[in-house]
Amino acid sequence: MPETFFEDPNVLKLLNKFAKFYGLPDGQIMLLFVQTSIVTHQNEDMCTTGEAIHCDGVDICMMSLLRRDNIAGARNAAFDDIQGERACFGPHVLQPGECLFWRNNCVMSSG
Repeated sequence: MPETFFEDPNVLKLLNKFAKFYGLPDGQIMLLFVQTSIVTHQNEDMCTTGEAIHCDGVDICMMSLLRRDNIAGARNAAFDDIQGERACFGPHVLQPGECLFWRNNCVMSSG
C-alpha cells in the first residue's frame, strides 16, 4: 500500500472518526484492513470479501465505503449467531462515505 494512502484527507477523517467514536487515546495502535474487490461475470454472485458469517477476533470495528465502481448492492449485516438467523443490524448497503461501527467481540458479521 502506498504511503500516500495515509496522507489522504478522507482516510485521515475516517481514522479520526473511528478514534473519536470509541474514545481511543492518542497513539493507540489500530489494525487497518483495506480491501479492493473486482467483480466479474465469474464471481458476481459471490461474497466480495470471500468470507461467510464470521468474527474477526478484534474488539471494535468500523467499516466504511470509500468508493464503489460497477457494484450494486454489496450488503453488510451482523448477527447474534453463526447461522445468520438473528440479525443485529442489516442487511445494509453502504454508500460512499458512510460508516458502520460495531463491537466485533459481541456479534458475527458478513460482508
